[in-house]
Amino acid sequence: MIFFSIARESDVLVENSIYSCQYDFEKADWKNLIKDISTEQNNEEFSWSLKELSVESLESEAEKLQKLVVKSVKKHILRKKLSKRFKLWWSDELKILRKEMTKYRRKWRKDSDIQTKREYHEARTNYYYEIKKAKSNCWNNFLENTSEKEIFKVF
Repeated sequence: MIFFSIARESDVLVENSIYSCQYDFEKADWKNLIKDISTEQNNEEFSWSLKELSVESLESEAEKLQKLVVKSVKKHILRKKLSKRFKLWWSDELKILRKEMTKYRRKWRKDSDIQTKREYHEARTNYYYEIKKAKSNCWNNFLENTSEKEIFKVF
C-alpha cells in the first residue's frame, strides 16, 4: 500500500487523494494491483523523467506517481459503501455472530425450553461482547493513528 504526501515546510505540494475516500483494502486484489502498477509505470504518461532537481520537477513526478497509483487503486480496490447507518467498527465476523444469535432466539421462541434459552443467552452475550470489543479497537486505532490536530475532528 502506498500512502504519500510531499510537503515543503508547511505547504503540502501533493495531496494524497486516497485519504479523501474510503477504500475497502481488506477485499483488495493486491496481486493484480501490483501487476497493473508494474505494467503502467512503463507507459509514457507515467514514466519517470526527472531531468533536474527542483521543486517543480519533483512536484510533477509526484503528481505522475499519484495518478498512476490512484488509477490502479480505482481499478482494483472497491470503495466502501458509506451510508448514514455505516459503522466503521462493523465486520463480517459480527454479521455472522448476529445471524447466529438470531437463529438461537428464533429456536428459543419456538421451543421455549431452558436449554435453548441458555444457548440464546450465550450467543447474545458473545455477540454484544464482540461489538463492545470492536468499538473499543476501532476507537483505539483512531486515537493511535491520528495527529494532534486531527484528534478533535468528529469521528
